[in-house]
Amino acid sequence: MTDQVASNPNFAAPIEDAGVYERSFLQETPAGDFVILTFKGDDPKADFAKIMGNMPAEFAKFAKIVQ
Repeated sequence: MTDQVASNPNFAAPIEDAGVYERSFLQETPAGDFVILTFKGDDPKADFAKIMGNMPAEFAKFAKIVQ
């Protein structure tokens, strides 16, 4: 998935199309690292639904792997 994000400049298009502002933070801990994503928009529920509805088909496969 990381390769896809790096090689596809349009990967963030669903987030941009929803009119949402995204921020990401890397949290490094002794137990491992993780990323915190925050999204800011006018209608969080509708914005999130729009983002998920416009994600590439490959994202669904990735989401199943990481659950």
